[in-house]
Amino acid sequence: MLNFIGALAGVLLLAACGHASQAPVVLTDVQRAQLVAFIAQSKFAPEGDYVGYGSEDVLALPDDPLNDVAREIVRRGSFTKDSFLDRAIGKLHLFDRTDTEDRERAYAAVERLMDILGIASSDGRLNEALYGRKIKPGDAP
Repeated sequence: MLNFIGALAGVLLLAACGHASQAPVVLTDVQRAQLVAFIAQSKFAPEGDYVGYGSEDVLALPDDPLNDVAREIVRRGSFTKDSFLDRAIGKLHLFDRTDTEDRERAYAAVERLMDILGIASSDGRLNEALYGRKIKPGDAP
């Protein structure tokens, strides 16, 4: 009987983990404030060796498209990991024809959003979007 209960608990735990990326997460007040601060800051300001926008294509993008993702989450007050990644990666594709440094800055901004939202991993989706293929652990991009 004890084995049956343990097995049932294991199956339920696996099922719950499988749907974690679809479970809605409600924003905390701290996350909301961090998202507002994220929206206010420039993602492409000169910093260190980065000289700022390196591509006319980025200059043509309206008001940092990644802010749209943050604004939507603030407006809704909740998000799911999958919906966030779908929206963020869709916006990242706007940077496909920009300089490598600009693309990397855009991806770094999405990683900052993930930190704010408590998303520990994109499950390889960001790497796949950036490099055009899945990257296995230990592989070089």
